[in-house]
Amino acid sequence: MRQPALLLDLVNAVRGHLPPVADIEILNPAIPPEAITGKIIVLDILARDRIGQRFNVEMQIRRQPALPLRSVFYLGRIMSGLLEVGQQYASLAPVVGIHLLDFTWFRDHPHKACWRFVLRDDKSGDVLPDALLELNLVELPKADRLGENDWNMPLSAWVTFFKRAQEPDIMSRIEYPPVREALATLAQISEDDQARINAMARKRALMDQAALVDEARTEGLAEGREEGREKGLTEAARSIAGRLVEQSGLDDATIARLTGLSETDVDRLRQQATN
Repeated sequence: MRQPALLLDLVNAVRGHLPPVADIEILNPAIPPEAITGKIIVLDILARDRIGQRFNVEMQIRRQPALPLRSVFYLGRIMSGLLEVGQQYASLAPVVGIHLLDFTWFRDHPHKACWRFVLRDDKSGDVLPDALLELNLVELPKADRLGENDWNMPLSAWVTFFKRAQEPDIMSRIEYPPVREALATLAQISEDDQARINAMARKRALMDQAALVDEARTEGLAEGREEGREKGLTEAARSIAGRLVEQSGLDDATIARLTGLSETDVDRLRQQATN
């Protein structure tokens, strides 16, 4: 979800009954890799459109009693940051929250999964003019169960993505282009992460091998000083080679090159180690 176009499509899908947002800029694009863990895709994105509206898009994976208070407080804090000292209230822009809940919040409403809260009169239902706070909640488990008959197809496709991204059989049936692109992006991120993990493991193994060689060489040279240089260096080489055979996983040719022994000597040490 680091691509503005995908975020824009999600925002418009959730707010499908409202005039669409034309474009969007992500204000915190450096989403850490740990934001994608296991089967849960975690979002916490702040964005802005061309007229200055702010959008907070996030996922909540655990039911918290203070969720309504937290949501309103966070949106209010975003709004308060828009007004600098000396500016007029008229310069404020709307703040829209889109919170994807990976749990059911409204258990008494089993057939409604998408909610939009604004300041509204409790009797007439009229919306407060120029109300700037809007909170959209999508209960993903409920929405996934209800299917696309209760809302537009784009939102249904996004719900499936957030709930089923790790299920290829289901995702193969989703044809909505932005979600297909999101899947490709997710796969690329996963590949990059795995490549980074593999590179780190290889680097660590090489560093461990280098440390082992250095430690063995230091001990061997100490033995050489104590036992006489020529004899000691030979014994040091054998000592280093013996430790590399047992601990490093290097082949005979590499160990021979590092120690100055012949491959025959290294092979003999390997046979002794296995007996």
